[in-house]
Amino acid sequence: MAGEAQNVPLPQRWEPSISDYIAIGAIAVGVILWAIQPNWKIGIPVALFIIGLFIFAAFRHRGPASIRAIVAIVAIALFVFLMWEPMRESFHKEYPRAAFNGPVAELVGICVA
Repeated sequence: MAGEAQNVPLPQRWEPSISDYIAIGAIAVGVILWAIQPNWKIGIPVALFIIGLFIFAAFRHRGPASIRAIVAIVAIALFVFLMWEPMRESFHKEYPRAAFNGPVAELVGICVA
């Protein structure tokens, strides 16, 4: 009937889940790491932990798997892109010839000599 109210479900209010908190925390710690830029001995384990949090949050979030995978891959790629240079610089300050001590450098040295 035209005058009766229909049973239309009200839109549910968004309630953050533990995965949302984990993702927000991972992003916050990533921004802090980018701003402070600790040395590589601290930064690399923390960065790996944050990447693990991104993956954990992607698995726990309710949503289409393809969207979760894309968001996690983009977030991890952006995080690695931002953290790579400070960690590399920190490592090469302590070990400036590390890149020249590998087997490829030895082969190049043999071929050039």
